[in-house]
This record gives sequence, C-alpha cells and structure tokens, in this order.
Amino acid sequence: MSFMTGGLEDPINKLPRLSEEELLRIATVESDQYLPHAVALVREELARRGVSEGSRERYQQLRSDRERRETAAERKGQRWLAWAYPNINDRASAIRASRQGVIAAVIVSAITAVLALLAGRSERVATVPGIDAYALIDAVLFAIVAFGMWRHSRVAAVSGVVLFVGEKLYLWAAVGHRPGGVAALLFLGFVNGVRGTFAYYRSSPAASGCPRETVDPS
Repeated sequence: MSFMTGGLEDPINKLPRLSEEELLRIATVESDQYLPHAVALVREELARRGVSEGSRERYQQLRSDRERRETAAERKGQRWLAWAYPNINDRASAIRASRQGVIAAVIVSAITAVLALLAGRSERVATVPGIDAYALIDAVLFAIVAFGMWRHSRVAAVSGVVLFVGEKLYLWAAVGHRPGGVAALLFLGFVNGVRGTFAYYRSSPAASGCPRETVDPS
C-alpha cells in the first residue's frame, strides 16, 4: 500500500485489507510519514470498524500481542528441533540423546511382541506386514538393543539403527509396505541414540584428558 508522501495508490480498496495493528500504526506512531489525506482515510477506516485509535498504547498492545504469538510459535519450532536433532555439548545432553534410542527400541520391541502374540488369535493382526513366526525374535533383539543402549553400548546403538532400517527396507522390497511417519520418528530416535552414545564416550573424563576423581582410601 502506498500512503507515503509520494502519493496515493488506490487506498480505498486497500484499506479494508489492512490489519487493525497496521491501521493504528499509520494513524499514530507513523502518521508524519504519510499524506494528511491518507491518515484521515485510515482514521475513517478505524472508526468504521468501531476502533478508537486513541493513543499509542493501543498500538503497542497489539504489537506486543503479535510478538508474543510469534515468539510462542518460534519456541514451538525450537522445541521440535531440539527433540528431532538435539544439541549435544556435554555428558548430560549425550545421555539424554542416547535415551531416545532406548525409548525407540523399547517401543519397537513392545509393539512387535504384542502383535506377534496376538497374531495367532486374530486373522486381522496376522495380516500386518512383518508379523510372522519370527516376529518374537525381532522383539527380543530390540529388547537387547534397548538394554545395551541403556548401558551406553555403541555396538547396541549401531545395531539398533541397522536392524530397524534393514527391516523397513525388507518390508518395502518384499511386500511394498513403505515406512510412514511413525517409522520416521522412531528412526530419528535410533539415530539420536547413536549420536548420544558416541558423544557419551567423547565427553568422558578419560577422553577429555581430565583425571578422574579418586577417593583417598585413608
């Protein structure tokens, strides 16, 4: 919208599309930057909407409300990013990241075990891709992976990713079952488990060259 001192550009048609905050800004804090006729039109539009431009406080309130909404949306995005790809910079953050892999392995193990046990009693469950006589073996393997990752085993962490990805690729190639959103979230959990487990050892006192705390037996 061109209300600047250089001229008007079809203002009557554009005014209704402006937000209340924009109109109040033009009518108050930036009124000296616009043509007097443009400011008058803005004030008429505010009056038509039943809004009193009153003072700068009203504009400041609207701007503060918008900034709070934007900040809340930004924090929500940051929380999601912090979960999907957490920043690992010390031993505590490494442990938190590695626990994602543990949780992912427990979920896969538990769901696979339940479906495998139900497959013999329900024909509907028996048709789920990947649920067969060997499904219980998968459940046990992922339980072992979860236990190993809980103990910060790098072999278990890498094995979890390999097993999970390998099974998903096999199901895709064998029966055309493509991984979905849940599989993607679990994959992120396994990957972060690997990141956290390896970072756990990089951040250990031995790796950093710092002496371990010892207790004087005397």
